[in-house]
Formats: sequence, C-alpha cells, structure tokens
Amino acid sequence: MIGFQYSILRFVPDPIREEAVNLGVLVVSEDGNQSTGRFNHQFRGRVRSLASDFPFEQVEATIQSLEERCSESMQPRFSQQAPDERILHPSQLAALAAVMENQFQLTPPRRYLGTTLRAAADELYRAFVSVSRRSGVQPRAMTRQQLREHIWKTIRFWGKDRPLTVSRESRTERGRRASHAADFWIRNGLPAAAIFAIPSAPADIAIALAYRDSIPTVLKDMREVSPSFQVVAVMPSFEDRSALVEDTRSLLEGIQSVNVVDLEGLPPLEQDLVRRLL
Repeated sequence: MIGFQYSILRFVPDPIREEAVNLGVLVVSEDGNQSTGRFNHQFRGRVRSLASDFPFEQVEATIQSLEERCSESMQPRFSQQAPDERILHPSQLAALAAVMENQFQLTPPRRYLGTTLRAAADELYRAFVSVSRRSGVQPRAMTRQQLREHIWKTIRFWGKDRPLTVSRESRTERGRRASHAADFWIRNGLPAAAIFAIPSAPADIAIALAYRDSIPTVLKDMREVSPSFQVVAVMPSFEDRSALVEDTRSLLEGIQSVNVVDLEGLPPLEQDLVRRLL
C-alpha cells in the first residue's frame, strides 16, 4: 500500500448553518510527484437545495480551476507555463486548504493508504462525494413507494403553524387546461407547489419517465393559475447512477422553477421554498 494525502472540496453557502455539499476530492502523493482529482460536475441539484440563487457558473469555475491544477493530463502543460500553479505536494494542499475557508473550502489534508493514485481518488470520491455516507448497507435502487415514505417524513410538518396545507395523496389539481397528479401537493389557497418522487428502481422506470416528461407541462399549466407555483423533483439519496437517473436530473435542472434535490437535500429546502410560497 502507498501513502497519499487528500482534501475534500466543499461548498458551504452559509457558514452559520454549517450545511455543505461535497464537490470533489484532491489527492497528492506523499513524495510530491503526482496528484489527481475527482469532481462532481452534476452538482446543480445539490447546490440549489442549499442556495437556490447561487450562480452555478462560479461553482463550475472553481471545480475547473482545481481540476486543471491537479489533473494528470494537464500537468505537463502547467510544468511548462505555470509550475507554481500545480498542486503536487502535501504542503501545497495544506496551504491551499488554509486559505480556502469561505463558501468554497478544502478540508485539511488527511492520510490515506491506497494501491495507486487513481484508485485512491476513486475510493475517496465514492466514500465522500458520490453517495450518501449513511451507515449500513444501502440498496442499489429505491422504489417510488420507499421514496414517497421518506419524503413524507420530511415534509409532513412543513405546514405546522403556517397557513399551509401539505397533502400526501396522489390527487389531481386543476390547472388552466388539465388536471395533474403528483406525489405531494402544497397549497396556500391555490395549489402552490408539487413534489414528485423520481425513483431509481427498475420496476418503476415507467412512472419515472412519466413524471420526468410531464413536469414541464405541469409547471407551465399550473403557473397560469398561480404565478409563484413551483415543482420539486426528489431523487433517491443512494441512486444506482443509471442513465435514466442522470438523464432525468440533467433534463429537469435546465427548467426554471424546478428544484431538483437528492433526498438528503430536501430538509434545507423548507426555509427557501415555504418562505416564497407564503
């Protein structure tokens, strides 16, 4: 086994709330000769769940900058043009972590034993960035029913002490032109928001496709009734990373007024979503 040092890139929109999204991992060899990084470019749903108005371009620019500075393929270019910009040694990683302490943070370097640089980066990425860090063995996919139960446990109190009604029935709500179904509806007089559970289980592919394709229509029609109407699409925390899940996320993140969140990103959405609805 070989010793490496690693730091996690984190997005922390509000240090007081202490909520963070892990965006990637940087790994350097202890001899100071190699470095690499793995970064999550599909960050929009997670970032939006904590800071809906934060510019995605700034997040992407930060990721790209660090990716270039530690990328194996980019290091020859940096060795010729800007050697001081390369991140190769644990001391450089520690120095960078010391100054990155605002909305984008690097954790202090820690030691990790791995077989190769790339294998270490992959293992650390899976452990801290790509999946939920809950204890125990997680299923590879989540059914719609399982996802709905988890969502309900989170949102059932959102209307407490507020003029807000949260319904868990998959009932229809009337837009201008049609009636629409969702897993959950939030009402404040008029229908104010719909929450859709997007499952990853193979048996639920049909409902996932139906929801994915109908959300733009639901949003357009319901906003004619209530201009502030919003949609929340909730993805499982432990996705199987299937093409359907990734395609669904990419499609919905491009639609204005659709909040795409992982299951663990649903609780922080309450303050922003409910405040705008009241």
